[in-house]
Amino acid sequence: MSKLIDIASAEVGVTEIEGAKHNQRILEYAREAGFDWVNSDETPWCSIFLNWATKKAGLERSKDARSRSWRNVGKAVQKPLHGDVVMFGTDGDINRIYHVGIFMGFSEDGKRVFCLGVNQTNKVSISKSWRANVAGFRRIEALEDNPIESEPPHREEEVEELSKGNPKPVVKTEDTPKPQTTEQKEEVQRQAKVLSQLIYKLLNKKKLRKGAKGSQVEDLQRGLHMAGFNCGIVDGDFGNKTEIALKQLQKQAGIKQNGVFNRRTRRYLAKLLTR
Repeated sequence: MSKLIDIASAEVGVTEIEGAKHNQRILEYAREAGFDWVNSDETPWCSIFLNWATKKAGLERSKDARSRSWRNVGKAVQKPLHGDVVMFGTDGDINRIYHVGIFMGFSEDGKRVFCLGVNQTNKVSISKSWRANVAGFRRIEALEDNPIESEPPHREEEVEELSKGNPKPVVKTEDTPKPQTTEQKEEVQRQAKVLSQLIYKLLNKKKLRKGAKGSQVEDLQRGLHMAGFNCGIVDGDFGNKTEIALKQLQKQAGIKQNGVFNRRTRRYLAKLLTR
């Protein structure tokens, strides 16, 4: 987990408004990221949202509303970590990028990728996409450590819609992987420490159920998001969305679907997060 994930996951649930009205929060993403020409929430905004989140996190960004602009940000990696950028291209083609987001992990069978960002329903969430369409992963650095030059903002030209594509996993990268630097190793260790602390807190919680509020609920919501269960905005309020996400997790675990964060549910969620 990283600062980028914290910033982006706090926006989960923000959705495009159909019709003449526009979600002002989405227009704020565009304005704060430097895309002043955006005046509609119907403008494809997956790259816009990622530019906004990386700017807030103090990281490199593409400064371009096109998904393919992320091919030149950071460096390619073959073994992604939570918080890396994942790019999707038709049949995994790096030259046909149509979507971009934040990598959150692989499914148990390895055929799907969990992505935090704007999904095909024009909503900020963690969604699953076919790994076959992954065109590459990029690791982005703190801006002060590795400043970049980029093109002026452009309008998104690709259709921001995920397709199922070829079921055969295809993962492509642009460069030959290089040994990790000391800073990268420290970041991996930091992420592992944060994740282990979250798992520890989840395992040592008392029962939580609908109506609960506070930091313990926030930890639960973060854990659900990281495991691929969309519970809405991380706000510390155990409402309907958190209950539904918890029941989905319990269904996957094969345990009683009562929407209560009990001992068996805690253990299963911790197991998912350690994979």
